[in-house]
Amino acid sequence: MTLFVLVTNSVKKINILNSNKYLNMEEVESFLERLSKLTSDALTLEFIGDTFIEGKDMVHKIYLVKIGDPRDHILYFDCGIHAREWISPASCLYVIQKLAIVFEYKNYILRSQKLIKWRPLLNYQWHFIPVLNPDGYFRSHEPDTDGEDTNRMQRKNMRPLKTMNITDDIAEKCYDEGGCFGVDLNRNFPSGWGMGHKSFIQESALPWTSVYKSHKPLSEPESQAVHKYIKKHRQKILSAISVHAYGREIYYAKGYLESDHPDQIKGPQRDLLREFAKYFNKALDYRIGTVSDLLDETNLCGGATDDYYSTYWKINISYTIELDPDISKFQVGFKLPPKEIKPVGKKLFHAVLLMARKMDQLYPHLKKYTRHGRHHKIRQGSSKPKRYQDQDYYRLY
Repeated sequence: MTLFVLVTNSVKKINILNSNKYLNMEEVESFLERLSKLTSDALTLEFIGDTFIEGKDMVHKIYLVKIGDPRDHILYFDCGIHAREWISPASCLYVIQKLAIVFEYKNYILRSQKLIKWRPLLNYQWHFIPVLNPDGYFRSHEPDTDGEDTNRMQRKNMRPLKTMNITDDIAEKCYDEGGCFGVDLNRNFPSGWGMGHKSFIQESALPWTSVYKSHKPLSEPESQAVHKYIKKHRQKILSAISVHAYGREIYYAKGYLESDHPDQIKGPQRDLLREFAKYFNKALDYRIGTVSDLLDETNLCGGATDDYYSTYWKINISYTIELDPDISKFQVGFKLPPKEIKPVGKKLFHAVLLMARKMDQLYPHLKKYTRHGRHHKIRQGSSKPKRYQDQDYYRLY
């Protein structure tokens, strides 16, 4: 039996993800635990926190998936921060499995010229939070009463009203009218917190809205877990990307500012973001720009993870990716049919491969594996992109 056949049969044993359905939270956890056992040389599964809030009737662990050599620099992704966006964790799980297979068979990839295209992936470490809002995701899979989709359309986390820091007037209205639970985690981060269009500023202060930002940034156990994770790994993180749905769009950070605002991203930093996005967008064919470029001004809102990664931590390659369907397909919207999981997952995986190739161009001194499979000695010193090493805005640390 040839080596190729042996490896092919082994890959089939690792290919355990059911991409024909949207997994519920229990199934997600089971998949990650099984995959970590099957690919223990490539993948590490960690917990970076949990969703415990005193008085809340559910608690879930927040998983971090780490793939690759822990000495390498990191490309990081958060997924599933909005519970109803099922295609986000589904696509991220698809990418996680593919990356685990690549790293599990790294030696074979380095020996085979037929598999040369996958080598750029091996130059980096890949970190994923596959479901950043596990409580909300759990709720979104609970059955709804006939004719309703309240659970399915859950967006926020599951913070109970009785634990919120709100005024008596707002509390009275909440108790009278109901619907006041949960914080929009993607409006709970410090950069641009509470900033944006005037309608967002008003609505984000009200706990019955879908964009409630809470009484202060980083108030939630989920956002605190991200904060601790980034603080721990910041020196190695090259990029940070938040995976959402829907729209088929790629946003730069500072989505709370208009395009012509003096504090908006501009100049060489914007050029880098556009260049990098255009490169990996060859796999996606999405629209690229700021929120102000692509959406109505009422969509300007701060406190998102991409703002936080870019502005708070100075991670200069940071985006929000809105997966399929197209923004015009509002009849489908968050309820993308399960048959689309694999096609969208494949596109995202190929985008990830292109990100690795582009990183090789920007950071040639970090490359370990060339097209000939030789091992490079990693040069000590600056980790700025070689062609931009004189620019302050490429400082990593």
